[in-house]
Amino acid sequence: MINNVWEKIGTEDDEYDRLWELYHQNSKITRLDKTISVDELREKTLDLIISNTYEQYPSYKLSDELEVLDCNLGDAMKWRVTAREIEPINISFRQLSSLLFFAYGVTRTNEDNDFPHPFRTVPSAGGLYPLEIYFHHNYVDGLEAGLYHYSPMRHEIRHILRGDQTRKIQEILIQPELAIKSSIIIFITAMFERSSFKYGERCYRFANIEAGHVAQNINLAATGMKLGTVNIGGYLDKQADGFLRLDGVTSSTLYMTAIGK
Repeated sequence: MINNVWEKIGTEDDEYDRLWELYHQNSKITRLDKTISVDELREKTLDLIISNTYEQYPSYKLSDELEVLDCNLGDAMKWRVTAREIEPINISFRQLSSLLFFAYGVTRTNEDNDFPHPFRTVPSAGGLYPLEIYFHHNYVDGLEAGLYHYSPMRHEIRHILRGDQTRKIQEILIQPELAIKSSIIIFITAMFERSSFKYGERCYRFANIEAGHVAQNINLAATGMKLGTVNIGGYLDKQADGFLRLDGVTSSTLYMTAIGK
């Protein structure tokens, strides 16, 4: 017997609101979906910014010399755990540079072909890379405390909010103590327009999947540096977006990772 659950959604027989099911149904790919040509894709991609620039804020070039991870990939995957006890520890600028590069850094510029976007350390639907990375820190050696944005293309950071913002981050988190106990909190956000023009409703699925790719890279790299991580899905969305100055609609927070000892 075929399950007719989709036929009941939104009807009097629907027992409760299941918006996730409705979204899942509406974001499915069918043979009737319109696709865009390679030329249209390239033209539209070139019209969209690859990454936020924050040109008006102070910039810091990150180290091109990356940390040598102290284990092989198999061991990093086996040893990766959510740190049940975490505390702040000083992080070197080289460690920070490595964490950000392994998270979302550029691995191939594509200057030798006509693909419009550089490729990065994670896969992305259509190579469109809708994510943006921010972080807040109090414990990076030689770097003023505050909120920063990471530019993968330039491998640099921009200081967009100066000073210790721990109290504000506490108000965002369901577990506020993580703001105090971690050295760095990384915010993974998405600009949906970068992929919605091609994938429509499905772009939201892809953005969340890609946020998971980035978070796992952070976890494995941190494990290789003998750092602890806590992945954070429990946060107040409007407050998180407000803190990052995102509108919460076209651009929004998807995930966070706390890093410490």
